[in-house]
Amino acid sequence: MEHSEELRSIQVGGLTDMDGVLLTRLAGRAALARLESLDLVSVREDMWHFKKPPFRPPVGQAWRLRHAGLRAPDLVHLMRSGLVPDLRSADVLVCDLGEARNLADCAELARLERLSIGFGCGKNGRQPLWEPYFGNVIDQDDEACEAFFACADLASLRSLTVRGTSMGLGREGLGARGIDAMIGSGVLRQLTELALVSAVMPFPSFGRLSVT
Repeated sequence: MEHSEELRSIQVGGLTDMDGVLLTRLAGRAALARLESLDLVSVREDMWHFKKPPFRPPVGQAWRLRHAGLRAPDLVHLMRSGLVPDLRSADVLVCDLGEARNLADCAELARLERLSIGFGCGKNGRQPLWEPYFGNVIDQDDEACEAFFACADLASLRSLTVRGTSMGLGREGLGARGIDAMIGSGVLRQLTELALVSAVMPFPSFGRLSVT
């Protein structure tokens, strides 16, 4: 990286716990300060088969980073460390209730203009064969979504995507409780873009919202 002066974006997919040494080395690179976009995790990823190693850069010179795709604990670390004062866009994967609460407590969220948040806090996996099927509501995802939107300061947000998990014949993720928490937070009034991906609710209930 130190020899790539023009490098401004890194995107890595499919990291597992076997990549811990790699991420530790990456976290120590001074060249990270030049990046404008860093994606180490996608909100589409299934956390039930592989664990993700932590990404913990040391506190130091502020970065140029405008966008990050990370696990919730790693995004919290970056924001609270003061490394990413210019961060305006985030893809973040939340895997339990504690992560949702810690992320919501970050005052730095108020600077974000775009947020894509995936809830992967529980799993069902059951789906009927050869029958009409919509999906499984995951109670843990609903709880995490409620906790996040109850406390998160999203004052600058204009674009929001909330994701569950797609399956072969349906989907898994948050249901009515999570959607109600999002609506109750008041954030929808300020948005210009909203997508609910793999949310488990009947389509007529959404009115004009974008559901995929």
